[in-house]
Order: sequence, then structure tokens, then C-alpha cells
Amino acid sequence: MSDEDHHIRVSESNYRALEARKRGGESFDDVVGRLIDEDRDLLAGFGNLAGTDAGEELERVAESVDEDVERAVETFGGDGAE
Repeated sequence: MSDEDHHIRVSESNYRALEARKRGGESFDDVVGRLIDEDRDLLAGFGNLAGTDAGEELERVAESVDEDVERAVETFGGDGAE
């Protein structure tokens, strides 16, 4: 891939959104590159738990927490709606 410059059109609202995300000294190209890198980082972990029982474990933990909350409400009173 070359570092050849390309020109793209953006709407006024997208231009303003990019401009608002610029940090000191950044060009628009820098902003676009940073946003793309951040997006990659955000999506990098998705799918890592595929094929594991992490979902089942999360359900067990959630049920345990629910039971603990119910016991606390019974012990200390209240209807749990606060």
C-alpha cells in the first residue's frame, strides 16, 4: 500500500465531528487514523471466548448474586425496590 494522498468528500456534520475530535497538532489524516486504530482495538477481543463455558459461568455468578441479594433483603428488611 502506498502513502499516496487521496481526497474524500465528507458532509458538513462529519467534518465538524472530525474537527471536534482533533487533538493539538493533529491533522485530519491523523484523526481518521487514530479513530480507525481505536475501533480495531475495541473489536479485537470479540470472539475470544467462543467455545468456552464463560457464558454459563457468568449465568451461575449472576444467579448467585441474585440469591445473595434476596437473602440480604430478607435479613435486613425492605422490598428490594430502593
